[in-house]
Amino acid sequence: TNTMKKLTYYSAILFAGFACSSPQPKTNTDSDFSITSKKILETTESYLSGQLANPSIGTEPNGIIDIKSPGMLFQVNPYDINIGKLDEDNTDDALVTYTVAPEGVPKYQKHLIILDRDGYKVVKDFRLEFKVMQIANRRVFAERPKISNDSPAHDCSHCKENVQYRLAGDSLVQVK
Repeated sequence: TNTMKKLTYYSAILFAGFACSSPQPKTNTDSDFSITSKKILETTESYLSGQLANPSIGTEPNGIIDIKSPGMLFQVNPYDINIGKLDEDNTDDALVTYTVAPEGVPKYQKHLIILDRDGYKVVKDFRLEFKVMQIANRRVFAERPKISNDSPAHDCSHCKENVQYRLAGDSLVQVK
């Protein structure tokens, strides 16, 4: 019975380890997602590095990528890369959310629209308060606050609304 207890104990630990593993990035159903996400991450790093003087790039233990120079920090969470078809060419595109943390100023989020135009290219870098849920049917499904960021109730679940955007040119426009 002692062996049975040990076997049950180790099985429970193994099960808990699998059950508590990290969430996977949001993805479409394409089999080359990992190749696509890697290329999009490389495009993101290159673009953001180009915005800084003498940037350095590092990865935190939790997987967040830091791109920094004196006075400025960009942070990219690989789980905030949303891949799907945004334009009409049937290739995967992406919407990447990243954090901007200037020294002495509250941090905020921005987004990159990355389209596949003979290779991945950033076509728009913009600030809009929303959380991307998914890209499907050439639309971005997102959640945005109904009230301002400085309100104490900013994060309440009833203070948010679901919205949809579509690509128009190189920008997102809200679908009514």
